[in-house]
Amino acid sequence: MANASCSSGFPSINDLLVQAEAGQVNITTVVSTCQEICTMAWGAGNPDLSGIGLIICYVLQTVLAFLLGPLFCMFYFSFAGETQKNLEELHDTFLDTIAQFSIPVAVATVIRLHQNPPFYEIDFMHSLATMQFLSLLATALPGLLPYVNWGADFRQSFKDAFNFKKMFDFKDMFKLDAKELAEFKAVLIIFGMIMAACVCLVIVSGVGWLLWNIFGIWERAERVGPIGLMSLGLSIGTLVELVRMEQIRTIMQHIAGPDFADNQWGFGQVVSLFLWVPVCTQAIYCLLVS
Repeated sequence: MANASCSSGFPSINDLLVQAEAGQVNITTVVSTCQEICTMAWGAGNPDLSGIGLIICYVLQTVLAFLLGPLFCMFYFSFAGETQKNLEELHDTFLDTIAQFSIPVAVATVIRLHQNPPFYEIDFMHSLATMQFLSLLATALPGLLPYVNWGADFRQSFKDAFNFKKMFDFKDMFKLDAKELAEFKAVLIIFGMIMAACVCLVIVSGVGWLLWNIFGIWERAERVGPIGLMSLGLSIGTLVELVRMEQIRTIMQHIAGPDFADNQWGFGQVVSLFLWVPVCTQAIYCLLVS
């Protein structure tokens, strides 16, 4: 009887929550008498969303985003002639592929979110949509390299922004605070905030200085630097979201146990893998020609 009431009284987890909010049912009682509620709430996976074939696609997409994002920026001006042209064509092919993959994923995510999906799918789709957006931007930015020249003014502004001597001259600030603040507790609070800000500035400035010098050793760094830094940041964000998706999937696999459906290969998963064949083939061709 309990199982029958689950399937008939609560077609979805949203129906249960609505009835519980209206005071018609007690969630604790329903969960204790109906084991299907947990499966209804979290699901058992979705091979069309997080199947093993699609996970391989996401990993491959992230790797290619790094290779044709920040690394493409680093080495773009190290080549010339036919090799540089081949790299541009490879980048265009990957950008087309990732657009064909990211845009349908975004549309499918919006549609699926309106179908009252389980909690697992909601959490996974949020990270997936973010990952697709970041990887698309990380790949699109390097396409501006042949057309953008930031010039000497931008380079000087960047160097001034990361000038340690100017940023950490706080002597006048401490004197001003000591004179104006009468209570010792308030002085300590402000001093602590300043120290926290200093630590953050040191970290941000150090990372910025290091990355700028890394990109600066290549020819025409006035073009590579800003675009390369932005592409690198977006690529790192893509990797973070991929790791989070894998963590969500692992947790769901432990919860669902043998009922976990995402480790089974399906028709769509095999098809999705072949989406990346043209990019990989063209990359191998570029390596052989170079």
